Amino acid sequence: LMWEVGRRKGALLVFAEHRYEPLSHPCLQGLDNCMGYCTTAQALADYAAVVRAVKDKFSAETSPVVAFGGSYGGMLSGWFR
Repeated sequence: LMWEVGRRKGALLVFAEHRYEPLSHPCLQGLDNCMGYCTTAQALADYAAVVRAVKDKFSAETSPVVAFGGSYGGMLSGWFR
């Protein structure tokens, strides 16, 4: 559905993946809990940076952004609001 609606609306669909998922878990020397850096707050900050970069790249400063997802992605979408 998103592909069809996106095409009709002239939208750019961007999919961002949560840092360190699924197989890129870091192991930082001297840190006991590297996954402590994999928080929802950091995921939201990452997504905000992606939105800013995409808007800058496409000169789309006033273009609206719609976040969506299911399960964990859906929660992030709601919080991103």
